[in-house]
Amino acid sequence: MLICDCKQVFENVIEAIADAVLVVDVEGRVTLTNSATCVLLGYEKAELINLPIATLLVDEHSGLRTVVRKRIEEGDILRRDESWL
Repeated sequence: MLICDCKQVFENVIEAIADAVLVVDVEGRVTLTNSATCVLLGYEKAELINLPIATLLVDEHSGLRTVVRKRIEEGDILRRDESWL
């Protein structure tokens, strides 16, 4: 009998993605990331977990930092956004 650990499967999929991936909770804190993110940003995974995503967003030209912060404050669900890290 095969039992699927969905969390582990999800983590494996995120890890296999070549692009940097950050998963954040409703409070805007990193809950999951992959090795590509660590290479890009120069952080260890443990350093990124629970880090506020706003500390990593530096894309002042697009206003994404403000948009993300506003969505989090309003309790909106963040789907897919891109920014400079």
